[in-house]
Amino acid sequence: MHEIVEYCRLYDVQLKDEETKFLQSYTEGWISAVYLYILGYRQAGCFERQSATLNELIEKIVYQPCTEEMKIFLTMISIFDSFSLEQAEYMWVKGNARVLLEQLIDENSFVSFDYAERSYHLHNILTGYLRQIFAQYNLNLHHSLWRRAGRWYLDAGDYNTAMNCFFQAADFESLLTTIELGKGAVLHNAYRKLGVSNRVALTRMITEQQMK
Repeated sequence: MHEIVEYCRLYDVQLKDEETKFLQSYTEGWISAVYLYILGYRQAGCFERQSATLNELIEKIVYQPCTEEMKIFLTMISIFDSFSLEQAEYMWVKGNARVLLEQLIDENSFVSFDYAERSYHLHNILTGYLRQIFAQYNLNLHHSLWRRAGRWYLDAGDYNTAMNCFFQAADFESLLTTIELGKGAVLHNAYRKLGVSNRVALTRMITEQQMK
């Protein structure tokens, strides 16, 4: 409880005893959950002592306050575990990916930048929520985004990841083309990643998918 109090003070949030007890009981000291409640306090100007799931907190405190443009941007980049600025700019054709990323980093800690790797990362809690949103997208848009991601990885020479993206996009022609370009040692790993043993099995699987 003492650590929760001290952590909240870092964000100029002074907890009452009963608020501290609630946070300790509800979050069990999990720093991400405590941080979400702090964000809620700073937005509303009061501390809401109401139990909620992490997804509900993410939706109310992080996602809903965003502009529609930011919501779409976040959902789109959530398909990546991590990504570079160039990658975000490639996927987001409006030309303001850098501005949106800087805004996200300034406003909360659920988006971070790794200076050593020069890559951005979304917190797993936020990623999980956004991928649920992404799964509800129109299938054509869903496939379009995965296809574009596949082209990025293909141009970067990351054949394994490109193949996975094209598979998610149901773009089997590009998938087979990528296999041809990345044949050799990479080929075996690709087959194993997609759950097949050889090209004959892969072709059979693609045919079955196309007939559905």
